[in-house]
Amino acid sequence: MGWSIRSYVRAKTGEISRIPHARFERLWNGHDREAWPEYASDHVCLAIAYVETEDGEPVRLAQVDYLRLKLDAQGRLGTEARQRMLRLCAESMDSSFLSSRTQPASLIAASHRFARRQRQHEFSWKPTMEQEKSIVRSALRRR
Repeated sequence: MGWSIRSYVRAKTGEISRIPHARFERLWNGHDREAWPEYASDHVCLAIAYVETEDGEPVRLAQVDYLRLKLDAQGRLGTEARQRMLRLCAESMDSSFLSSRTQPASLIAASHRFARRQRQHEFSWKPTMEQEKSIVRSALRRR
């Protein structure tokens, strides 16, 4: 068993297209050579599919993450946006079980829930049923 990561971009028309995952990684990591001018000063919607494989062939779609990223005037992801998303991801984890402090029974640890909602609001998108079907079909397509 192995794993494959497949990346998709939603065009402004709503059409879903597969892109090399390396291209998404270059955008995410802020490489100078990777710019998406068609999304300059706009949001780009991406889908990252995690596919379980056997002998290089897809057998199961484990998860799809839907990312919505704001690009700068050059079509690049700014470090501030990336850092904010990562901070919200970290804050959205429920770490209350790690705390050795005891809290009053009347207090509910909920800051992770608020961070999760904020992350979803700022950095995710919801595909239409047709877009989701297109991603699933493509992710599970055999060679």
